[in-house]
Amino acid sequence: MHALKLNGVMGEGNTDSFEKNVLMDLAMNNNDEKFAVESGPGNLIYIRGKRINLDELVNSQLSDKGYIKTLNKQMLSAKPYQHIVTQDWFNPTLLELIHEEFDLVKQLNWRKVHYTYQNTYRSHPNPTLGAASTLYFNLVNSGWFLGLLSQITKVEDLLPDPMLYGGGLHETRRGGAFGVHTDFTCHINNGLRNEMVFITYLNKNWDSSWSGALELWDSESQHCVRKVEPEFGHSILMRNGKVNYHGHPTPLNSPPDIIRRSVTSYYYTNPLAKEMREQRVQNLYLSPELLIFPADTSAYAQAKKFVRMFVPPILWDAMGKITMHKAP
Repeated sequence: MHALKLNGVMGEGNTDSFEKNVLMDLAMNNNDEKFAVESGPGNLIYIRGKRINLDELVNSQLSDKGYIKTLNKQMLSAKPYQHIVTQDWFNPTLLELIHEEFDLVKQLNWRKVHYTYQNTYRSHPNPTLGAASTLYFNLVNSGWFLGLLSQITKVEDLLPDPMLYGGGLHETRRGGAFGVHTDFTCHINNGLRNEMVFITYLNKNWDSSWSGALELWDSESQHCVRKVEPEFGHSILMRNGKVNYHGHPTPLNSPPDIIRRSVTSYYYTNPLAKEMREQRVQNLYLSPELLIFPADTSAYAQAKKFVRMFVPPILWDAMGKITMHKAP
């Protein structure tokens, strides 16, 4: 795995130092073993004694425009619906630590989902996660990562869910299963449209005979088109839709001490975003008498004010951007 230095890639400012400060604050305010974090030189930290360089959290391929373009082609052409399966996007030590943190979650903090079509365990919404899990979800919910997903899927204005409703830590124990299904259409609280799900698997030395593969089904023929084994370091990005059926319907028959584990995050859009942008209103000031600076009374300014009265806000903003980028 070739590491990508995140400082500067995820945005302006020292993002990695910010993450380091967040994790150190967690460690100072919690005596729980999940938060055993020590600071090292530079952007090095130690989580439960294991070394993590915050500059080396993800694979350098994720900054390669050619690689991203290839992923976009794979996404658009995938069958039975849009998805991609990737490998080694994340630092393996980070994923090992996340797997370890499943065993540090107290039994009462698991949400057992057990009914006719499903027998799985999940973390509760807004969970108290360990240091490595916190680091992972901060990363996949970052503006940088959302921008990456937008480039791959061509879905703009993606929004994360830091509360992790439906996401977080997922595990299936021996005998568990999840029937073939489509995902929920919108967020349970804010009503945002569910666009896609991103899952990273944490299971080393996985045996396909244990029947834990994620199955992608074709709705018309009603048969499995692709199986994705939940192997360590493998991730899948899937678009959500009315016919995007998936699941692991065969009960898991792994040894009793082998548990199928993954970390899951959902991404959303606002279906009213375009309409709201078109109706967007700029700052409104209380009174002309409260001006801080003298008003521009030139003929150009007056003409500009007149034209603006009849131009939709979204078009006016676009004209402003064109003017700002116009070559001298």
